[in-house]
Amino acid sequence: MKLSDFKGEKAIEVFADLLEPIADILSDNEIVTLVQSDDFKQIDVIKKILKGHPESVIQILAILEEKDPKTYEPNIVSLPKKLIEIFNDEALKDLFTSQSRDE
Repeated sequence: MKLSDFKGEKAIEVFADLLEPIADILSDNEIVTLVQSDDFKQIDVIKKILKGHPESVIQILAILEEKDPKTYEPNIVSLPKKLIEIFNDEALKDLFTSQSRDE
């Protein structure tokens, strides 16, 4: 589900739930540096996020799919599709990049 699909009170709830895992990812100085670099490559950022913050990635995926993060277990087949959807979601991309550039 796209971030922009959530409306009203549900949007507020989802945004609140996303704050912690996003803050965890954006507290990683290497990720912030990659995003702020002039030769920004999305694949490098995705790889760093996946390797360095798997728990936060699972939380974000579960929240966006309205599943319980404690029991959510994406598999290797569905994971790429879900990640492509997320990283192509302009609202989520704007949330990540605007926050990292403000640091």
